Amino acid sequence: LYFDLDGTLLDDDHRVPMALSKAIDKARGRGLYVGVATGRRGTTTQPYAEAIDANAPVVLFNGARVVTADFKSTLFSTTLPRVSSLKVIERVLGLGTHIGAYVDERLLVDHRLPTPTAAPVNNALSSREEVDLLALEKAPVKLLFVDEPEKLRELRRLLTIERLIPPGAHLVRSNPRFLELLPDGVHKGQGLHRCAAHLGIDVRDIACFGDD
Repeated sequence: LYFDLDGTLLDDDHRVPMALSKAIDKARGRGLYVGVATGRRGTTTQPYAEAIDANAPVVLFNGARVVTADFKSTLFSTTLPRVSSLKVIERVLGLGTHIGAYVDERLLVDHRLPTPTAAPVNNALSSREEVDLLALEKAPVKLLFVDEPEKLRELRRLLTIERLIPPGAHLVRSNPRFLELLPDGVHKGQGLHRCAAHLGIDVRDIACFGDD
């Protein structure tokens, strides 16, 4: 069994409801694997994976990274191309849209625009570090753009017609106010294929729960 976090496993107070926790305990007691597949990074995912006693690999960054249940070993990891990402960052900053760049486990925001104009719906933007995003020296795992839905629709259109989306990358709406740039081939489904291979099970034996 695999669960998304925000809008699925967690309630509005970012807690696992007691009834759901008991149901997961019952399923695990019957020999089922239990895991998490989320767009979050490891540091904001591990407490919830531990809360449900996850015993299957965890999908992070919408599939850009897969780690073991104890978060001690990485099974898969990829990044966006750095130079192309910088061109995207420059254009998006010029439009006044907030950017979060995930580099390893760090969430970096630009010092010129550190606060999103649209309030985040969860703590996905917690523990931010203010830097000069145009001076990134390492390739980001993903870029997160935060703005009002209509502005994100226009942003997607501009990045597409101006051909700024890097080769080997694609855009995903993970929330009405979140637009993400991810490496191609990266999505939760692909992450679950990697989890199934690690567990030695058929991916068709995985049931997934999510709100989007």
